[in-house]
Amino acid sequence: MDIAVVNILRIGDILQTVPLLKILSKNNNLTLVCDNIGIDFLSDIIPNITFLKIDIKVSLRLSLSSSLFDFMKLFSQNEFDLVYNLNSNELSYFISQYLGKKIIGPIYELGGIVNDLRFDFLFRTSDDRSIFPINLSDLYLSYCRDQNYKAQEDSEKNGYVVLNIDTGAEVRNLPIDFLKQLTEVLSKKFPVYLTGLDQDKGDKISADLSSVINYAGRTSYYELAELVRKSSLVISADTSTIHLAAIYNKNIIGLYNVSAYIYQTAPISGKFYGFHTKRSCYPCSEEFQPCGNLACMKDFDVDRISKAACDILNNSENIDCDFSTKMDNDAGLLIVNGDKELKNINLIIKFLLYKNSNIINFVDQYSEFWNNIIFLLRNMSFLSVNELLQYSKQNKKLNRIFEIFLSH
Repeated sequence: MDIAVVNILRIGDILQTVPLLKILSKNNNLTLVCDNIGIDFLSDIIPNITFLKIDIKVSLRLSLSSSLFDFMKLFSQNEFDLVYNLNSNELSYFISQYLGKKIIGPIYELGGIVNDLRFDFLFRTSDDRSIFPINLSDLYLSYCRDQNYKAQEDSEKNGYVVLNIDTGAEVRNLPIDFLKQLTEVLSKKFPVYLTGLDQDKGDKISADLSSVINYAGRTSYYELAELVRKSSLVISADTSTIHLAAIYNKNIIGLYNVSAYIYQTAPISGKFYGFHTKRSCYPCSEEFQPCGNLACMKDFDVDRISKAACDILNNSENIDCDFSTKMDNDAGLLIVNGDKELKNINLIIKFLLYKNSNIINFVDQYSEFWNNIIFLLRNMSFLSVNELLQYSKQNKKLNRIFEIFLSH
C-alpha cells in the first residue's frame, strides 16, 4: 500500500511521530510530506520511507491566493491509497486532500476544521492541558493499536553524556548559571558533550572544564544525531534532541517547565526519567506566564539530577525522579512515576480511544471514586449520556473528558 503522512511542523514535532512512521513503513511504501528541513537521517532509521519536501511558505501563499491551480499542481502527481494528516490546520488538510481520497486525522469541511476524537481531545482541552495527560507520540500510535512499537536496540554507549543547553523556544531555555553548575558536577565523573544552537553560550559553560567539549552551534542535524546515537545518556529540556534520543533508545533525563507539559511531550521511551516543576500554574504557555518572572526556572536541583545521572549510568534499579514511563502491549506508554490522578485519567482516555478493557486493570484503585469509574467504564453500553456524566461529575477533569467523548 502507498501511504503518505503529512506533518508540516518543526523537526521536534516530526520526531514525535517516528514510532507511528516505523509501524506504517512495515510492508508499505511510506512518504513523509514535510517542510524543507534536514531530516534525511531518518531514512537510516525507518525502512521504505521517502520524503516529499515542500516549501511551506510558498504552499501557504498559493493556497490563500487565486493561484489554487498552481497549489494543486504541487501535489496532483502523487496518488496515495491512504493519507494520515497529523496536523490540525487548513494547509495540512488541503495538502492531504490532493494526495489521496482517504484521509485519517483532521479534515476540513465547509465552515472549518473537523477533528477526529484524538485531536478533539487535544484541542478542546488546550485551555487546561492537565485535563488531557496523554503523550502525543502515544496518541499518534493509537492510529495503529493493532501493532506494537518497539524501540531499536541501543547498540552504542561510549560513556559520555550529551547535555543539550537550549531549545527552539527562548522562554524554555534553562538559566546559564544552572547549566554551568550541572556541567561542572557531571564533568567530574563523565565526559560531557554540549549540544544546542548557541555556540557562545556553550563556550561560557565549558570554560575551564577540560572534560567538556562544546558542540553547540557547530553541528548539522545529522552530526547531532550521531553524537546522540553514540552517547550513554542525554540530558535536555523539552526539545527535538530528547525525541532523537528516544529514537535511538538512549537513557534520557528530561527537564520540564513553563509550557513543556511532561504528560504530553515527554518522549515515548522506557528509559526516560523526568523532572518538572510542581507549581500550580504549570503548564503555562510560551506566550503568557502568570508568574511574570519564570520562577519555575529555579526549581531544578543540580544534586538530585546529577545523582539520577550517576544512578542511571550505574544501572541502578531505582531512579529518584518525578516522572518515568514504560511500554505496555495493551495500554501503550504507561506512566510509572507521576501524579496518581493524572495516571488514572491517562488510562481512562486510552480506554475510550482503544476500547480495550485490559487497560482498566492498570487503574490505581486508591479511592471509592475510581472504583465507581471502573464500574462505569465496564458498563458504558448500558448507561445513558446523563448517567455517564453523573458518575463522573466528582472529578472535573474526567467530566470534561466524558463531555468531549460523548459529543462524537
